[in-house]
Amino acid sequence: MKRILHVIHGLNVGGAETFIYNILRNIDSSEYHFDFAIQNPEIGHKAFKKLIEEKGGKIYIITDFRINILKQYRELSSILKSGYDYVHIHMNAFVNPVPAVVASKFPGKVIIHSHNTHNGSGGTPARLLHLLNRRLCMKKDFIRLACGTDAGKWMFRGKDFTVVNNAVDLDRFRYNVEASRNIRRKYGLTDELVIGHMGRFVPEKNQKFIIGLFTRLKQEYPLLKTKLMLCGDGPMKKEIMEFAESSGIIQDVIFTGNISEPQDYYSAFDCFLLPSWFEGLAFVAVEAQAAGLKVIASDTNTSEIDVTGNVRFLSLGNDVSAWVDAVKHALAPTDRKKNAGRLAGSKYDLSSLTRTMETIYA
Repeated sequence: MKRILHVIHGLNVGGAETFIYNILRNIDSSEYHFDFAIQNPEIGHKAFKKLIEEKGGKIYIITDFRINILKQYRELSSILKSGYDYVHIHMNAFVNPVPAVVASKFPGKVIIHSHNTHNGSGGTPARLLHLLNRRLCMKKDFIRLACGTDAGKWMFRGKDFTVVNNAVDLDRFRYNVEASRNIRRKYGLTDELVIGHMGRFVPEKNQKFIIGLFTRLKQEYPLLKTKLMLCGDGPMKKEIMEFAESSGIIQDVIFTGNISEPQDYYSAFDCFLLPSWFEGLAFVAVEAQAAGLKVIASDTNTSEIDVTGNVRFLSLGNDVSAWVDAVKHALAPTDRKKNAGRLAGSKYDLSSLTRTMETIYA
């Protein structure tokens, strides 16, 4: 049996977590065992935690390197003494070098996996740390993976890497009328059109733009019955809620918090918004398309997310009226089953991802 330790900041609802969750659900557990080392003790993805426990995995809580870098070094060293074939390190930027440094001192192979095209926090100091620490991943014996081409270039500048696309379980995310009814009933919705978004409340996800866009939509089309549903949690949630209230549309905005069954929410949406300032490869856009939705995304997102031809890219520098028109168009009735069918057999099909990761781990 191959033993793999995944090192990731936390277990919340995000792209990297979704990637691992999908693999763990489908990989042969008699051949591959996953454990986890995380810095954030608050686990938001409850279904993920339950799955790890069901598969016999362990979750180690290690000290945040920003609090005590030497303590994290010692804790990871202690964990790795039990013996792992692979240490799979998931990163948005190469700000924390400790996992790579520690893992390189043990016999197992080291995977550096890039999940973004920008350091999401920390400003200039984090950017400088990324540039300095990135030299570590140039070691020839490190395996370099990326969620998309741009994410690989950002992390591995000038070096070879392998793009491993996140994947979606098409059966799980297929549009489900009953699931849609259940979610709408839960939030007291009847015939309203629901504009959906999923993401952590952090600056790069740009939820403030979504509130401004929705406010403009309500002003220009007051007779159009619409609700905005924002799924997720994060440090900026309170600020976004206050902005929605000051904009006068709080009564039409639903804040769900973290959710464990995103597929049900996609079924309840009528279109999907993704105005991110930057992303590695926004997997939520692929999930939305798997549910047959039309997606309006910022052109800072890679064109790789458009698998079905139902993603419209707009500049964040555009007048918001262009976004309003795009949302109005996306809310028109569409054949969701036909839209979703275009994902079958694509590089985002889960069976393909599972085979790829089994090959890498083998």
